[in-house]
Amino acid sequence: MILSRPSLVFLSLLALDIASHWLQMYSIFLVGKVSHKDVKDSSNWLFKAYCGNRLFMGYCCIACEANSLWTVFFIKTILSCS
Repeated sequence: MILSRPSLVFLSLLALDIASHWLQMYSIFLVGKVSHKDVKDSSNWLFKAYCGNRLFMGYCCIACEANSLWTVFFIKTILSCS
């Protein structure tokens, strides 16, 4: 079975997400930190806002899920019309 282009894009993004989380957890393990969400030494303002504020993290997670659902619905609508 040949995957459609949107499916291939979503699978590639999923693989990238899993691989990046694994590499981040492994590098944290090598450094000796307890958690990958330790933001004390980070200079990235977005990472500090994301991991330091649970409401902002929740908003980002829910917005990402809503965007994914909307994208799937939009693609299904486009494909059903053609």
